[in-house]
Amino acid sequence: MSSWLVLEERVQRDQCVGGGRGPDRIRDPGVDKDYLEKNALFAVKNTGKHRRYLRQPLADLASAHAGGLCAGPLDPLFYGAAIAHPLLLIRMLTRLVHSELVRKLPRRNRLGALGATLRVCGPDEADAILQSLLHSGKKRPSRLALEAAARNWSRLATDRQKALLQRVDDLPGLINTLAGGEDPEARIAAAGLITRGATAPSKATRTPPDALVQPLAALLADPDQSVRHAATDAVLALAAAASDEPNNSYVRYMFDCAIALGAQAFPEHRRREVMDLVIGVIDAPGPRLRAWLASPDEPGRMALRAALRRRRGPDACALAAHLLADRDLGGAAIEVLGAVSTDDEREAALTRPSLFAHPRARARLARAAGATDLLGDERTPERLSDAAREGWLELVRVLPMDDRARLNRLASRLADPEPRVRAKAARICAGARPSEARDGLLRDFACAAEAPAARHALVALIADRDPAREPALRDALGTLERSPHASVRALAFFSGDTLDADLRPERRRAQLIRDRDACVRDLRVRVLHDGDDEARIESILIARRLGVAHELELELLAAAGSPCVRVCAAAAGALRSVPTETARAALARLASHTDDRVRANAVDALSARDAADPAVAAALRDDAPRVVAGAIAGLARTFGALEPDARLALRDLLAHDDERARLAGLWAAMRGGVAEAAPLVARRIRLGVSDHERRLAARCARHLLLRMERHAPPANREQHTDAATPEIVVTPRVAERLGRGPRA
Repeated sequence: MSSWLVLEERVQRDQCVGGGRGPDRIRDPGVDKDYLEKNALFAVKNTGKHRRYLRQPLADLASAHAGGLCAGPLDPLFYGAAIAHPLLLIRMLTRLVHSELVRKLPRRNRLGALGATLRVCGPDEADAILQSLLHSGKKRPSRLALEAAARNWSRLATDRQKALLQRVDDLPGLINTLAGGEDPEARIAAAGLITRGATAPSKATRTPPDALVQPLAALLADPDQSVRHAATDAVLALAAAASDEPNNSYVRYMFDCAIALGAQAFPEHRRREVMDLVIGVIDAPGPRLRAWLASPDEPGRMALRAALRRRRGPDACALAAHLLADRDLGGAAIEVLGAVSTDDEREAALTRPSLFAHPRARARLARAAGATDLLGDERTPERLSDAAREGWLELVRVLPMDDRARLNRLASRLADPEPRVRAKAARICAGARPSEARDGLLRDFACAAEAPAARHALVALIADRDPAREPALRDALGTLERSPHASVRALAFFSGDTLDADLRPERRRAQLIRDRDACVRDLRVRVLHDGDDEARIESILIARRLGVAHELELELLAAAGSPCVRVCAAAAGALRSVPTETARAALARLASHTDDRVRANAVDALSARDAADPAVAAALRDDAPRVVAGAIAGLARTFGALEPDARLALRDLLAHDDERARLAGLWAAMRGGVAEAAPLVARRIRLGVSDHERRLAARCARHLLLRMERHAPPANREQHTDAATPEIVVTPRVAERLGRGPRA
């Protein structure tokens, strides 16, 4: 006790030296700090049973030092020791960490003293203090010890932060405790723990992300500016972690939650970096950020537009092109595109031409004053990539300019090395208003080396039927008839004003596209023409191929009564597409015609319309194999499985001595998809008389096998046991003969 009193007297005496008292004198550099420290430590170690003098002063000494020495009356010894030099307090408490004196202090006082010392100590002293805090309990550190250590999170080294994080069992609970404390340092530490807990692998696997990131909302809206900055720094750290680990779904979800909270709390923290992050990920946002972006009433939307306007460079131009059709950010995006000045920025903005196809994007580009600067000069397209040149052409089509300027820019792409670019230029030129300059450019595109560009230009030329430009069009078509592309030559040859005697389908198809009514009228005249049967047959076949046979019902009915059996057979086949009762009655009458070709076409048409028609069932007993085959195919297509009469008729055809009957049976089996006939078809592959029969049998077998694989039931199919009908069963051996093994 005597040493303590002696040191106390010396401290009091030193306070009065030099005419001053308290801090004014003790802070004098002339005071012997080593002497004071040595005597203070000597007194502390020799206090003996009077440790009660140290309980409260030792616990409050560090907090008094950190708080400006205004924590209330302290023991003169510790008051003078703390005032004398900041390191004196650190040295004293560091040396007493493992001493008996500190261990025997009350828990709260001991943890408070050690935790407060962490605020002012250096890295070397922090290791010893942190070890004492983490080993304060028997098995696990107490919650008070963890809180005391976590309050000084920012002062710990990275490895010490990892060690502290590994000893925490309830990380969300610790973060909530620190975030709800009154000390700003504790709330700052909570923000650091959120970032570290999200990126720690051991914690990320067992900590719910929502519970970990939820306190960040209160920290971002904290009244203390330092706490708000620490919370936004946590958001930025999570963004960096998500960028470093793009495949870590946990970190990406944490970042999505954090960036959404940061954007929502922008009116409180006012950090531009947060909105810059939102702009950086706005092209692929997460679910939380997407929900925030979908709300137009958020107060941070204005800051988001400002963040987009601040961006410059190729990445900013690519993002602006992506946001051009956005309702809220499109105005800021058009300002970014209007400031483009380099080829790299144009390349980034024009690489995705599909972005300019949106109506809202086209409207904004049309109203923008500086959007024409995106096109650059005449040499700009030569310095761009193929995709960027396509975007450049899309801008030429969208931007407001006079026709001459647009055609001049399109003419520069006549010699483009990429065929797709030339074809796109031809399409855009075809959409311009008709004029002599436009027709001249289209003629140049029609002579291009690629067929797509030439066809686009030629179709645009022949689509305009202006009589004033008819002579020029005839000259152009005469030139294009010598084009190296067959499709262009044919289209130019068949593009006259009137139809000639040529009945090729290409000619009719082109006329049908250009003028459907005129094409149908001409076909009606030719079907009714009695002088040339060949022309009538060709016209009927063309009408059937073009799909306009239903518009020629009366003409086809008249042709069905023609004395020429070929015209009558063609009309019977075309009446298949006429869905009227009159056409059905005519087909039923033709099913009993004297010529087998007419009967075959009529039965085939009837079975396609309604296989339940009595004329179809009666055709199974016809003498002509073609008629029977048509009835079998129609019944099989309609009902799936053949009835006994139809199966017996098909078996007779496939086993007939006449090759024409066997060919008709193979055609019926293939046309109707009769899988039951597979064994008989396999027999025809082996025993066919002619090459034609064997080829047709192999083709039919492939068709049936494909149908069985797609539609047939499993291998154990139901077998027919009718004694009057021979069984036709697909066995694995039959499938093997057809060239394929049985299905597994």
